Amino acid sequence: MLVRSEKQPHELPAAQRDALAVAIRSQPETGEAVARYARAVLSGQPVEPYRTMGLLTQAEAEAIAGMTGVEALRRELYDWTVGQYAPLHVRTEHGDEATESARGQRAVTAADYARLPSVILEPDRRWVEDGGATLLLDKWFEDEGERVVAAFAVQKKRRMVTLKSMRIIRRAPRAQRP
Repeated sequence: MLVRSEKQPHELPAAQRDALAVAIRSQPETGEAVARYARAVLSGQPVEPYRTMGLLTQAEAEAIAGMTGVEALRRELYDWTVGQYAPLHVRTEHGDEATESARGQRAVTAADYARLPSVILEPDRRWVEDGGATLLLDKWFEDEGERVVAAFAVQKKRRMVTLKSMRIIRRAPRAQRP
């Protein structure tokens, strides 16, 4: 259970802020809230422009600043977010089962958004593409035999690292032995 504080996140010492950020992403409710948000967007319900998944930790901000060149990440507080347009983009680009199957992937569903906090919290890899404009995180989920790859963009004016796209890569089938 989280204890309510009268202090705003920017007033907390960095170590407490980081602990709070990790605690928020570690809670199953955070993933469930992101999945509900995606489901609402995809069904055309009115939603807030963004759904937060908590603040970046100092380590995340430092690493991402180094990879993207966005120095403001080191000085200001940024949130991990999903905006209302990302689920629509993902459905258009990665929502068709036949197309995704041909790519060795499967269609992304609203339920898959529940995994984003875990991908952020413990990615297997973190890298950039498009000259640092796109931050990619991936994580292997052994139980499902799938890798989630999530693409994010740093939005300096809004102080957010927001989801651009995601895809689900299936494990390649193991060769049958004679």
